[in-house]
Amino acid sequence: MTQILDPGFSRFSYGFRAGKSAHQAVYQLREYIREGYRIAIDTDLSKFFDTVEHDVLMVRVSRKVQDKQVKSERAGHRVMSSIKAYLERELKLKINQEKSQVVAVSKASFLGFTFKGTKIRWTDKAFKEFIRRIKLYTGRSWFVSMDVRFKKLAQYLSQSRLGYRFK
Repeated sequence: MTQILDPGFSRFSYGFRAGKSAHQAVYQLREYIREGYRIAIDTDLSKFFDTVEHDVLMVRVSRKVQDKQVKSERAGHRVMSSIKAYLERELKLKINQEKSQVVAVSKASFLGFTFKGTKIRWTDKAFKEFIRRIKLYTGRSWFVSMDVRFKKLAQYLSQSRLGYRFK
């Protein structure tokens, strides 16, 4: 990452960088004094890694580094924590802990769908409900005209989760 991030740092940034040292920082300070500067600003970050906004930091790093780790389970937990804090603190909403999770995409269901690789599949529950509704609208025990059946079936298919396939 040094090769990617280092060019973005100031040439006067000496902390924790390859090829840079505290000695070089002191020599640079001596140059400033020779140039007439007489006031120094001395700062130290307190507990940086405990207090840094990790999401902001990771967004900035991700602009420079294309790393599949930004997509890891650990990143998922970090994002979940941030989302939970925001929703509860800012919007005064409560997360349902039983239904919320950080999980591999292949084991997740979203709005009645699962994912197998990049393919979208219905969950078993959603597919059974789809079949139940089709049987309801096409069943012989429903004593309505074929016209009504077709309209109801078309209406259901157009608003069903995969209705776009049937249009």
